Amino acid sequence: MKDMVDPLDLLESRIKALESRVIGNSQKNDAKTSVMDSLLVINSQIANALSGREQVTAVLKRLNELEKFMDPSYGDDIPMSTKSKLDVILSMEPELVQNVKYFQQLQQLKSVLDSEHIKNIPALQSKVDKLIVVELENKTKFENVTKETYDMIEQYNGIINSLSQSFVVWESMITNCEIARQIKKPVD
Repeated sequence: MKDMVDPLDLLESRIKALESRVIGNSQKNDAKTSVMDSLLVINSQIANALSGREQVTAVLKRLNELEKFMDPSYGDDIPMSTKSKLDVILSMEPELVQNVKYFQQLQQLKSVLDSEHIKNIPALQSKVDKLIVVELENKTKFENVTKETYDMIEQYNGIINSLSQSFVVWESMITNCEIARQIKKPVD
């Protein structure tokens, strides 16, 4: 007969292996308590905290029931009356009508999806790649032309501003000359 391994010894060895993985070998010497001892202390602290709190204890006792009700699939296995089923279907009528319209459109467009033009798309990939390269080159050229245009507009604005300033200075000079000429005329 093979030697029977005590289940508690097996469990203890697995817990020690878990402790060595979680805590590590170097820190194991520093650890004063094992994981199992810590769990026992925490369990006793939780039990002490819950003692005298009947409402929390009642909720914890019904936790399985609460989880059952919170399950999204709860109620799927409960048989519904015909009237309830009819009410559910009628409440979803606009959505169902819209889905039927979409399905009819899909059936009408199915011939387009099955056409030879769509089936030949992989063969046309090289032409599309060439067009992409041409489009990128055109985009670069467009950006260069746009930049040059902005530069020319800035130069034009600079020239116009300098001409305007020159006209203002000349106007001032002519006005001063006219004023000076009027003052120098001898009075008869």
